Amino acid sequence: MRKPKFSNAIPLVMQADILDAEALVRLSAEHDFFEGHLALGTLSDQPPGLRVMTVVRDPVEQIISHYRHLLREPRNPLSKLATAMRPTAFLERFGAEMWNFQARCLVGAMRRPEIADHYRGTEFWLLRHLEMSLARLQWLVPSEKIDEFCLLWAIEEGRPLAQQNLRVN
Repeated sequence: MRKPKFSNAIPLVMQADILDAEALVRLSAEHDFFEGHLALGTLSDQPPGLRVMTVVRDPVEQIISHYRHLLREPRNPLSKLATAMRPTAFLERFGAEMWNFQARCLVGAMRRPEIADHYRGTEFWLLRHLEMSLARLQWLVPSEKIDEFCLLWAIEEGRPLAQQNLRVN
């Protein structure tokens, strides 16, 4: 039995890697709130009424986290190189893979790059579509303020928080 969307009950939270638009539509129909990483183009045709929040990190912390992820994820093609090279040498050679990572993920979820975008370059594609992508967000939250955001979200939505003292960050 499906529960009514946006009821005053505590929302059901679902975490998933959202791999395509169909999964996004299904999740938005079944859950009040869900979170996950979005595949390229997933939000190209955003379902009506879906409000999107993205959490951003400090760019330096993001690069460090991304590098550490490469070290512990052997399935990633850059993992062996990250393990074999000194961190400075690796970042000098492959830093572009991590530069503007959050912006690439956001814009990529909203608009899959086309062949011409690859030809012009990532920076051109990002600059061309970043403003539109940001405009489609309901909330843009710095990770270090996620706890405060949860309280503000509950007030804005008129919904109770399950645990007032719970800290996310």
